[in-house]
Amino acid sequence: MKSKKQNWIECGVIATAHGVKGELRVVWNNHETPVKKGEMVYLKEGDAFHPYELISSHPQQQVHIVKFQPISDRTQAEQLRGKKLYVSEEMLPSLSSGEYYTYQLLGLRVVTEQGKEIGSVTHVFSTGANDIYEVMPEGGKKGEEVLIPAIHQVIVAINLDEKKIIIRELEGLL
Repeated sequence: MKSKKQNWIECGVIATAHGVKGELRVVWNNHETPVKKGEMVYLKEGDAFHPYELISSHPQQQVHIVKFQPISDRTQAEQLRGKKLYVSEEMLPSLSSGEYYTYQLLGLRVVTEQGKEIGSVTHVFSTGANDIYEVMPEGGKKGEEVLIPAIHQVIVAINLDEKKIIIRELEGLL
């Protein structure tokens, strides 16, 4: 059992049980299993993180069908519905230059090349062709979000140190 919250990255959520042998329908944040067979993912309960060993994972439509040890039946699996899954940040594979994990983008400020503040990234959607950054204006309310396509024509720079994304303002975008 682990209890440190620092360095824990949310990697998915358990949607529901699947079948009678303890399998789960899991939605991974980056649409692929973040760990290999035999490695651990963690479920948070209170302030503690509990390890679950990945036995298998395969895609099925919008989810993955996943088997974790020690879950062995549907009753155990149903109790985990809606629980978030975590991995240690150190377990994540290194990315190439210009690639980012979703968790790194959340909360970044979005500004235009001219310095106009747009808001902060609150969600990243994957469309298959490209990601879409949902940006909430400062003091904004639900329904006021701005959707920014993560394409090279729009994204000028992402600076994690400055916690900022610089965008090119295209006609009709904002």
